[in-house]
Amino acid sequence: MKMNIRALAALCLTSLWCGCWQKSIYPFYREMDLAFEPALLGTWSDQDQTSKEGSTTWTFSRGEGDSLYRVAVHDSDCDLDFDGRFFKLDNSRYLDLHSRKRSISEMPTHNLLRVRKTDPALELQVLSPGWVKERLQAHPKEIAHINVIDPDHPNDSEKMETVLTANTDLLQKFLRDHLEAPGFFEDSFELKRKQDK
Repeated sequence: MKMNIRALAALCLTSLWCGCWQKSIYPFYREMDLAFEPALLGTWSDQDQTSKEGSTTWTFSRGEGDSLYRVAVHDSDCDLDFDGRFFKLDNSRYLDLHSRKRSISEMPTHNLLRVRKTDPALELQVLSPGWVKERLQAHPKEIAHINVIDPDHPNDSEKMETVLTANTDLLQKFLRDHLEAPGFFEDSFELKRKQDK
């Protein structure tokens, strides 16, 4: 049985949103890098509005601060809630997403997306956790990190998650050093703006 392209894309996006993102303890931005991009505001979807299949929606609203967004990501499998900060580094634009989840036993981390365009669609790329993990297995002293055991597979070192622990300046150096490396960012995906009803 063949899966159509749209259904496959939706499945991949669901595993991405509710699965593993590259995590960092420190933000990827400095205050001087921040900007506010009004074009991000609104609700975006990975499927057109006439589709009956499930879709992922991203809603950007103003947060409490000049450069802060509230970012809600929703699909049939999960709901994610972030503080988002848009920033520029050299000639590239990024979005740092910091989880708003503050439970007693979970540490909120920063995740990085590269913003390729905002008009007419929102095109994003996620920093690849697989690329980062492989790089740091080969070059463990390149940037500070820890490997966190997967509770479902405690004896499998291949299932460990790499979490970056370097400060922001070193994170930005890492970005600059590898920005053009194949696979450093995942393939881009597009979100289309949803019209208000």
